[in-house]
Amino acid sequence: MPVRVWVTDIPAKCASGLLNHLRQSFQDLDNTSLQHLRRFVKPEFLPRQLRKPRPCNTANPNVYSERVDGSSYPSPSTPTSVDQGCNSSGKDGSNHAILSMLVSPTRTISGDTLAGCLNAFDQLLGYLEGPPIIWTTTVPLLPPNTAEQAEYWSQKYWPTVYKGSNPLGPHPSIVSRAEQDLRAKARHFMSLASQAGTQARTHGLGDAVGAVIVDGFAPDGGSLTIVAGDARWCRPARGLTGCEGSSNVMGHAVMRAIGMVARRRLHLAEGSHLKVMPLVGGEAIDPIVPGKMDPVTDTFLDQPLTPIENTFYQQGSISRDGYLCVGLDIYTTHEPCVMCSMAVLHSRFRGIVFGQRMMQTGGLTAEVAHQSPRTHSSDRELHGLGYGMFWRDELNWKLSAWQWTDQGQSSIPEVHPSTHA
Repeated sequence: MPVRVWVTDIPAKCASGLLNHLRQSFQDLDNTSLQHLRRFVKPEFLPRQLRKPRPCNTANPNVYSERVDGSSYPSPSTPTSVDQGCNSSGKDGSNHAILSMLVSPTRTISGDTLAGCLNAFDQLLGYLEGPPIIWTTTVPLLPPNTAEQAEYWSQKYWPTVYKGSNPLGPHPSIVSRAEQDLRAKARHFMSLASQAGTQARTHGLGDAVGAVIVDGFAPDGGSLTIVAGDARWCRPARGLTGCEGSSNVMGHAVMRAIGMVARRRLHLAEGSHLKVMPLVGGEAIDPIVPGKMDPVTDTFLDQPLTPIENTFYQQGSISRDGYLCVGLDIYTTHEPCVMCSMAVLHSRFRGIVFGQRMMQTGGLTAEVAHQSPRTHSSDRELHGLGYGMFWRDELNWKLSAWQWTDQGQSSIPEVHPSTHA
């Protein structure tokens, strides 16, 4: 997808100061991500069709010269050819290296507004004999998918950087290999997640949502680490009595599972005993008197509460010196809400598999909700929120995400469509 951008030729000595000046003047300057394009370029590295003679600056600071995709400027009286040199003479008579600066898409700033902003930057005018030169060209809006594509764009449009990532999702070969790996074990892990969610709901701790965390780098390719059910209604300090509707967001299954990974690693690092809260539906281990519990533990619920959680908490294998959840995969019965989706990203999971899509609340799927012009209702229930948080270019982590559609023996518990899983 092409986009038209403003470019200005400036002395290299004021490049950093001018960029800060523009960012202070235009809050929308960086709203369109063009990080795959070099901001400052020496003239000799521009595509050949953009290496055209530069016109003399006009006497009118509000008039800017426009160059369309490398077409020549209006014939100047004394042009300076880019191929003949990369310097210009300033007011002091000395030569200064010149850079072509990509400013922003033309749709965000008008030419006259940009010209006025440039002429208000005294440091820039101190190096020029006249007003700045402004021109336009076309560049690709989205990053390149391969190094070869970046090289081609650099020769055709503008110097482009390939960062090894695809803004539209992981490479198909990566998806194919991972999918083959998942097919062999997803049913088992999704079944455990369903059991954890059902057990939590049966004991009145929370909704029927479960999560399982697996070490994807383990020798067997899937060493189970943590199992957690939803406990949003649970208040251990009040005697483990659930209260439907009185929700603790830190009790979501995903949040609890992540917290239990951290707590277990802490115990392993310290060599301390794995103390747990009173279990429901089973014999209490190291019971805690209601009202005397650590308020942090009471809030984050990062210890096992049900028999299935305790079994895997005590027996599951996990490296004590791992960093966050790097190398781990998470399986959830339902698509995580926006909060939990961001927690998965921040925890640096390798991948996620979820069962039931949550069209009203899920943060992972990328479908866009469409508003019907004829009614007051939204198609949100059909198309989802459209956040696609597992692979967004502006976020600093990406992971693979799948929906498990083979219900079969691992039936996903039902929850209300508006539940934030």
